[in-house]
Amino acid sequence: MNKVVLKIYQPEDVKTVYAMFVDEKNFGIKSNSLSEDLFMDSLKINALWYEGDVLVGADVEYVRKDKDIYYFKITSKIAKGLKREHYRIDYKGNYYIKLIDMDSVSEFKRLIDRKSIQAKTKMSNKIKNIIQKETTNMQYVLRFLLEIDLKLDTILEMIGDKEVDLDFMLVDAIDISGGGISFFSTEQIDKDLYLYIEGDIREAMNRVTFYALGKVVTEFKTPKGYIYGVEFKYIDHELREDIIRFVFEKDRELIKRALQS
Repeated sequence: MNKVVLKIYQPEDVKTVYAMFVDEKNFGIKSNSLSEDLFMDSLKINALWYEGDVLVGADVEYVRKDKDIYYFKITSKIAKGLKREHYRIDYKGNYYIKLIDMDSVSEFKRLIDRKSIQAKTKMSNKIKNIIQKETTNMQYVLRFLLEIDLKLDTILEMIGDKEVDLDFMLVDAIDISGGGISFFSTEQIDKDLYLYIEGDIREAMNRVTFYALGKVVTEFKTPKGYIYGVEFKYIDHELREDIIRFVFEKDRELIKRALQS
């Protein structure tokens, strides 16, 4: 059976649901995470699935439920050949963004280069790069060190005098991929400007820190604000790969949870 991922747009968020096709011809899917309540306040539903080895996507509309199978109809043109870096996973944290004009792009690229080097030389990043190559006993030790390092970073940030830039906007994260991010904002953003983005994902033993320049590629207005899709225009290659690994590791875990009987 083929996997399908639904992105259900709601007034302040996008819910992600993993399901399996059981009637691919009629877009019938099944999942433990589905319920008709999810669609009551939905503003839009987007679906991603594979046709062979090709990732495709389209907008869909909920039609009906027959026993435990949910049926949808495709309401837009099917986009084919989507790349792996555009496969996004839920992340419900925050991003810091700063709007900048074209004249400031070079300055912020240099800032990104400096901060990316610092991120890659942290102990946590070094441990992640070698942990899979070590013995089981050594992996246990390294995971313990990684947990200590992450907790130490958190404590230092809490007690440190962190410089505050009043031009930063703190926005609610929706999802992330190697190709970009989505977030919710109560304020409308000038799509002609670039976005300087700082992200620090901390989930369980995962830590992904990144700095990037991006451009708004989608704007979806809701009754409570705006959902923006942003494409990365400048990001360190190794940190992008860290994001992609995080996305696919979390993806596998979420699929197991949603589809287990």
